[in-house]
Amino acid sequence: MKKLLLTIFIYTPFFWFFELLQNLAYKLTTGEYGWVYPTESSHWFSFRTLPSWGIALAVMLFVDKFFRAKNYNLWTICLTAGSICWGLEWCNGFLWAEILQQPLYVWTFSPLKYVGIEAIILWCLDVWVLLQLVKAQKN
Repeated sequence: MKKLLLTIFIYTPFFWFFELLQNLAYKLTTGEYGWVYPTESSHWFSFRTLPSWGIALAVMLFVDKFFRAKNYNLWTICLTAGSICWGLEWCNGFLWAEILQQPLYVWTFSPLKYVGIEAIILWCLDVWVLLQLVKAQKN
């Protein structure tokens, strides 16, 4: 458990920054940010998403541990964990906007409002990157 918490603590800021890069890449390819933070002055990043990243990393590592024990391949793990995190992102956006009445982020062009369909690809990439970092850390 100590190792899990340390891994999450170390990698959370990295993935928060990685998300910034993904949003910038989204803007470079489409001309608009994929998601915005309406209550933040910058509108394209928020430090308030750091706890969400900690939760997402815990989910990714749990799915990896569970599926590896059953000998699933890497891509199955990435698709499963990425899909779960995608759903959690929508739930998190809904919670902040609809229940807390303070929208944390909004996907401006998505009919789902709190996450875009294309984010599944980004989440799967996040899972793959995390697993590669953890693997390299073990070696």
